[in-house]
This record gives sequence, C-alpha cells and structure tokens, in this order.
Amino acid sequence: MVNLKPNQDLFGGANSEALKSICNNAIEVTPDDDVAPFDMDWHQIFSRWAGGKNPLNNSLILIFSDSPQVLGVQYQFKTIFQFGALDCVQPGVYLVGRSPNSNAWQIPNTGDNHQSNCESVLKAGLGDATAVVLGINSDNVVYLPNGINGSNWLLKLNSTNNPLDDPTLSAYLENFNEENLNSPETRGDIWIDASQWIPKKLAEKAIQKMLVIGLRTAFLEHVVLVETTLTNGRADLWIKSRNSSSSENVILELKAIRSKSSSGKDVAESTMISHLDEGVTQASEYRKKVGGTAAYLCVYDMRKSKGGNVIDTTTPKCDTAKVSLKVYNVDNSSKSTRQTAALIAS
Repeated sequence: MVNLKPNQDLFGGANSEALKSICNNAIEVTPDDDVAPFDMDWHQIFSRWAGGKNPLNNSLILIFSDSPQVLGVQYQFKTIFQFGALDCVQPGVYLVGRSPNSNAWQIPNTGDNHQSNCESVLKAGLGDATAVVLGINSDNVVYLPNGINGSNWLLKLNSTNNPLDDPTLSAYLENFNEENLNSPETRGDIWIDASQWIPKKLAEKAIQKMLVIGLRTAFLEHVVLVETTLTNGRADLWIKSRNSSSSENVILELKAIRSKSSSGKDVAESTMISHLDEGVTQASEYRKKVGGTAAYLCVYDMRKSKGGNVIDTTTPKCDTAKVSLKVYNVDNSSKSTRQTAALIAS
C-alpha cells in the first residue's frame, strides 16, 4: 500500500498527481488475451536453463497446452512439481501450461537425443501443439508456433540484460527480420502465395505475435505489452522497464504494406500511404500518452518493388512527429532477398 499525502483541495483528499505517477509506473501482468501462448515469466526461465552458468547442451522440448494436467494424467506421464522453479532441468520432453509456476509432465523415455524426442512427441499425438526447443542452438530459443512439424522461429537469447536504447533495439529488430521474416522456414506463416507476392490477410498480426515473443526473450529486464488499451487507441507494442524508477519506455507501431491484398487484388499506393500515415499518428500519440522516451514505426515492406514514393512520403512525416521510421524488406524468396540486399548496397 502506498501512502499518499492528503490534499484537501482534491476530492476525497487523494493526490491525483501521485496516483497518476503510480499508475504510469505500474507493471502489468500478462493479460488473458495476450497473443503469446505462454506467460512472460517463461522467458526468464528459458534464459536460465539455456544461457545460464550450466547451459543445456542437449534437447529440451517444452510442449505448451491449455490443459497439461489432464493430458499428463491421461497418458500417465511423470509429474515434475513446480517445474519453472528448478535451477536446471534434465533433457527430454515436458508437457507444460501457460504459467511456469505450475507442474510439468515428462513424456517417458525422452532425454538427450533430439530426433528421438521429436518422435516421442508425434507418438503422443502432440505434433501440432505449440513448442519451444532449448539446448540445440546455444544462442537461440527455437519457437514452433504450429508444432514440431511446422515452421520454426529463432529467438535470440538474452545474455547481457540488454538495455532498451536505440542501437540495441534497432539491431535486434533488424536481426529478427533477417533471421525470421526472410527465412524459408517461416514464409508459410505470412504468405498465401509467395510466388505472386500475395500475403496472408493477417500477416501484420503474425509478425506482431512472433516479434513480441522475440522481444520478451531478448529484453528480460523489460515488460513487453501487446495491444494495450489507452484512452486514444491500442498500442501494438509497449516496452518498459521492470524498474519503476527507470525512464525506459518505448512504443512500437507495426505496419505491413503490400502491393496485393490477400485476395490477389492490387493495392493502391494512396491506400498504403494512408496506412502509414495512421501509423505515424498512432506512434506519436501513444508515446505522448504513456510518457514514452521513444516511438518507432516499423514498416514491413511486402511489395515486389520496395521503397519508392510510399516510403519517401512517410519519412518527413515521421521526422516532424519525432517518430523513428524503420523499414524492413520482407521478400518472397531467398533469391529476392539477395537481390534486394544487392540493390541496397549499390
């Protein structure tokens, strides 16, 4: 309980400025409708198990379920109590829930061998369940949103308690784009027909979902909130320090631009410009609302012809609004990625 100095001039004697400060500095818990399939606390555990003093060197697969206890009891898996509290964990396959504070259930006869572990997941009928793999890549968490048979996203582990400054955040966003959005492994998550440059209708949301999990993995000393409802709208991503005395507080607005809609129809240039205009306004206004130290407009360019008037028109608007514009080229093939990189370098 925080004691407030009474102010008889205000209703009820409460100090409104102090109340406002407390609310602004509060750290929210993960909401029930969060886009990530597991709580933020899991990211601390990923780092502890895979990047700590005794990092894993063998396969550890976490299978996330809304009802892990029901399945664990049904299949008579071994119960591991308060799983997330363990300092280290043995390799194998574990059925876990959204919260790391609950129990886990280990699939029998799983251990060091990754291929064998994956086969055990399939035999248990859990091949389509969201999974996280630790221990097979020393620098990354491998995130499989559609199960072990689906696409895999590489999320860089935090090893230095990254500061939330522009060089660090910008480098992470660039790395995320290069390793994931232009990877053959993940194209199916954002494209309907990559050969024709036709993205999925909710490609922007798919990028947001993956990015928030990546940011939470990389910036452990910060809270990454998704679609936070403010009085003037909903912020795509809001990153702030867990330390209430810190001023680190950043807004990210995400916008995907495309030359074709999900139905294959051409998208007018004016529509794209309006879409980005909205993003500039949102980023600027949300930053003001939360007292942010910075605001970013992250543009994911899914067009065959990149840059041009759409970006050129948006750049001065961002400068005027004091919004940092970050443009990431999302290509439909590895060949296109190389071609785009060559054009940028020339």
